[in-house]
Amino acid sequence: MPVVLKMDPAKPLPKPKVMTLQELASSYSDKLPVSVTAQCGYYGKNSNMQLSVGETFFIHLMKTTEVVHVVAAGQGIDKYSIPINSSCQLSLIYNPHENVSEALQGYVFKGVMKLASANPLPKVVTTLTAWKKGNTVIEMNEILVVRGINSSKELEVFNMKSNQIKLLPFKCQSKFTTDPRLLYMYLLDIVDNIPGAFPCQVLLQDTDDMRMLSGSRHLKLIKTATEATLLCSYPGTNDHFELPVDLPNVTVTICENDETVKFQLYETTKNIISEYNPAYATCCRDDVAKDVYETQSKMYAAIREGYENKGVHLKFSEEIVRQMEGTAQNTAHRQEQLESNGMQEPKQSLYATLQNGDCMEEVRLANKDYLASLSEEMVIDVLHSMGLPQYEEAFRGITGAAMCKLTEEMLECQLGVKSKLHQIRLMKIVRGEKDCWTMEQHQLYSMTLFSLPSGFKKETNWKLLLLI
Repeated sequence: MPVVLKMDPAKPLPKPKVMTLQELASSYSDKLPVSVTAQCGYYGKNSNMQLSVGETFFIHLMKTTEVVHVVAAGQGIDKYSIPINSSCQLSLIYNPHENVSEALQGYVFKGVMKLASANPLPKVVTTLTAWKKGNTVIEMNEILVVRGINSSKELEVFNMKSNQIKLLPFKCQSKFTTDPRLLYMYLLDIVDNIPGAFPCQVLLQDTDDMRMLSGSRHLKLIKTATEATLLCSYPGTNDHFELPVDLPNVTVTICENDETVKFQLYETTKNIISEYNPAYATCCRDDVAKDVYETQSKMYAAIREGYENKGVHLKFSEEIVRQMEGTAQNTAHRQEQLESNGMQEPKQSLYATLQNGDCMEEVRLANKDYLASLSEEMVIDVLHSMGLPQYEEAFRGITGAAMCKLTEEMLECQLGVKSKLHQIRLMKIVRGEKDCWTMEQHQLYSMTLFSLPSGFKKETNWKLLLLI
């Protein structure tokens, strides 16, 4: 017989623990996803980057990204983070005499003897002339990392392209240069192949999408670092955003969810993981007063082809892994059943069309018609489904038909919706660009996508389908 635990009615229920994002990441990164409520909010660089007190949102997983911290040379104010898998190209600036104009033109060394006597040794050079002696061959335009002088009086260099180490005798007469215009390489090449490279000055390749907001191409790479963010979303949406775990002052409490909300939480998390693009970033790492968000997004979006996941790690619970494996098996089983009956999976349902943001005119009209049919109570249900219960009292007495006539000004001035992000989300519902299904409707729709395994009793409570 099961043991029943009784709560002393005189003893108050324990209050949920209030945590910073850093504390949550440390304690719950292997238990994600969770639903949380903001206890202390955040107001970012613009009206779209706000987190209001009392707002409930989902934290789906933690992402860590290996980056290099960068500032504009000579300024040292605005700090940027460039992922190590960035497609931007940089060249190291050799500046032994603290003369920037000379350094940007580059120095020429006629022979290995001259190069080996330079103080300090350049970290990287390119060859201007070819040279061959025995098995040692130098081609023109080789980019060589200078490792140092060995005990045999040879200069040890490393060719990043061929991944070969070469030993150059002092009598080698090939010409070398530090001209940064001939030394462009990927950031990952610098991190992996040039020991002790940081801090260093570099020249950023002159392309429009890579320029910093300051307009400077002359940068200083400070150090490598690992940055952690939490991938989040609001209930009822598939649009996710990132919160740095070290975001100051923000505190949250973990919510206890019913099965309906838990289902939505896990389904959204699985969708985010399966469709995740490492180039997608919507967070800013810098002080809230500095408007560098646009550049930050560009640098994070510039992911080198073939290296998309290099330095990017996602962390979430084992339960999500098990559910995704089970979903894949069910999908394969459903496809086999359809094919055996000569049928095909529908290419795209109405709901999938909405989730993918394809707001065709007929879809918008259908959404608006459905919104207009909602009662006052159903409008409140929609607010809860969107994770906006704080506006319940303001929307009391508003039917779906009345909601269709709302404007952003009415939301802000008459209903007290001050957050621009909340206004945008609600106006998408009003305009029919987003469906206003409740969480239970979304859940029931998702359930229809999976066939029941053989032997499963039809009268089984539908909530047990969460385990499939």
